[in-house]
Amino acid sequence: MTGRGEQRRGADDRFLSSALAGTPSGQTTKNDGLPHSKIFLLLLIAIGTVSGADRIAFVANLDGNWDLFVVESQGRAQRLTETPLDERAPALSPRGSRVVYSTSDGALWMLDLGTRRKAKLDLPAGHYNHPRWSADEQSVVYATYTYSKDSEDADLAQYSFSGQKSRPFLTQPGVQDYPAWSPAGDRLIYSTSVPIAMWGQGTAVVQQLWVASLTGGRPRTLLDAIAKDTEPAWSPDGRTIAFSSDRSGNFELWLVDADGRNLRRLTQGPGAKSHPAWSPGGDSIAYVAADGGKTELAVIDVRSRTVRTLSPFGADRRCDIRDPDWR
Repeated sequence: MTGRGEQRRGADDRFLSSALAGTPSGQTTKNDGLPHSKIFLLLLIAIGTVSGADRIAFVANLDGNWDLFVVESQGRAQRLTETPLDERAPALSPRGSRVVYSTSDGALWMLDLGTRRKAKLDLPAGHYNHPRWSADEQSVVYATYTYSKDSEDADLAQYSFSGQKSRPFLTQPGVQDYPAWSPAGDRLIYSTSVPIAMWGQGTAVVQQLWVASLTGGRPRTLLDAIAKDTEPAWSPDGRTIAFSSDRSGNFELWLVDADGRNLRRLTQGPGAKSHPAWSPGGDSIAYVAADGGKTELAVIDVRSRTVRTLSPFGADRRCDIRDPDWR
């Protein structure tokens, strides 16, 4: 009898095999001018109409602009946006039917993958980025930035789809960024950037991973280090956190248990590795690899540490790719 984990791993492997031979698709999406409230209603009705199994969302710079794409189990890269703005930081909903993302003008958007309808989240004018879904898909948490002549600050806010309202979610000293809900929805991990004074070396900025319990208690640091620990991602079972860090001198992918123990390095070698995204089965991690001045998608098997490069636009068409999310 085949176990559920083995079935899920087989599905992940089939996805990777097909993605290696992916071919481009030129689908685009345009806002049809409907009021945002009506578009949201249509998007919410459509929840669950599209299966999200084995799907990676990412942004790519094919022609001088960062657009949103998705590569599905058939290996075809489908263009989801084609606008004058740069799209950023896509996040697939837990059921995989919708994607939220940010744009270079500081706005947040939601797009339904079945209907291709999109709607701008009704937020005050500002600078927002890195939206991430709650486990129940009823809200997203995101970073909200404020800038002054001499400094930058960022805290976390939450947007509710049912009420179409935002509220402050988490405020603390430093720049809070890269939030990620735990699969159970009871914890939130994020990265905090703070300046520190180093004796004889002046001031440096470190990034630390923090975890906030949503059932009570104060936020706490997950790891202590004078390094840049950033872009955390929960494993599907909630037991392990992958993140990017320069604690070894180069930005590599690291793993740590959810309680902060058993820290280990996952990747090693030339070029920076960033933006880890777990496969639905938890056996592999997609990430961005810097190679010869370009960034590309790669996948590493967590157990064997075998690395494969994904070519969503075909092996002969390379372009910069970043911000993957896998559901």
